[in-house]
Amino acid sequence: MLNITPIPAFSDNYLWIISDSKTHVAAIIDPGDANPVIRYLQNHNLSLEYIVLTHHHNDHIAGIAQLVKQYSPKVFGNQRSAGEFLDIDISHKNSINLEKLQLDLNVLHTPGHTSDHVVYFNNQHLFCGDTLFAAGCGRLFEGTHVEMFHSLQKLTKLPAQTKIYCAHEYTLQNLNFACSILPNNQDIQTRRQQVKDLREQNKITLPSTIEIELATNPFLMCINPATQAQFKEFNIADPVELFGHIRKLKDKF
Repeated sequence: MLNITPIPAFSDNYLWIISDSKTHVAAIIDPGDANPVIRYLQNHNLSLEYIVLTHHHNDHIAGIAQLVKQYSPKVFGNQRSAGEFLDIDISHKNSINLEKLQLDLNVLHTPGHTSDHVVYFNNQHLFCGDTLFAAGCGRLFEGTHVEMFHSLQKLTKLPAQTKIYCAHEYTLQNLNFACSILPNNQDIQTRRQQVKDLREQNKITLPSTIEIELATNPFLMCINPATQAQFKEFNIADPVELFGHIRKLKDKF
């Protein structure tokens, strides 16, 4: 059985480590900082065999060099994210195989936050970097709102119970925004209180699920025909433009 564990880094990042306690093999998603990863590996007697990258931002890749030097893992990514350390270029791949973990992950290209962003998933887990957050989505640094809309639309098709492992603890801030634009949505109000209670205890609010996000994440709700009516006061009929408008509101929030 595989374990998926968040390693906190910086002020709000989570570096997700996938490990097998029997074989002591591990993979790390987006190692922005090598030091907490090394401490975790040493404390749990794990061997790092794989690094898996979603995009090229420094808080997702800065630990690669040190980890490669110490463990020589196989690096999955693209030229922008992995650079000289790249072993497996996922630019034109639909899946990857972490054979020592007996784990296959599908690769989905999700431009929006960056032009090179990808997510990895199977029928249980989604490692989505900065594309989808709990109750939010990534800022548009390189892509357009049209690209991000279509990237997120693909994720809404995943099984409802798919667990979401995103890269930041932004949930409470995102729900504060959601409450500001959908003040009468009781599901969002309830979730915000639950998340507030968790954060007051310094507890993580992840993973989420696709089902939870479809019900309480405004960036998925405005994509989902079943919940688009909740945004009627914005008077924007085109869901793509509605999404873009909400993204701009969040940028200013």
